[in-house]
Amino acid sequence: MTRFLRRQGWVAGLLALLIFLFVVTKLIQPGYGSGDFGSLARAVLPYAFAVAAQTVVVIAGGIDLSVAAMMALT
Repeated sequence: MTRFLRRQGWVAGLLALLIFLFVVTKLIQPGYGSGDFGSLARAVLPYAFAVAAQTVVVIAGGIDLSVAAMMALT
């Protein structure tokens, strides 16, 4: 575990910072984070599919900007 933290300590630090900022924001603004996660998931789902597909294309060594162009137009 200590070897992992030595090598990837910045990830743990970034996660700690993210959690800290979430808690501080929740304390300052109590309504933060109480939204409907289902509607958020429905809004993000098309973009998540496009990102997953584009990731495969980029890893394969190709550049396909048509998906990004179509997402920008809709």
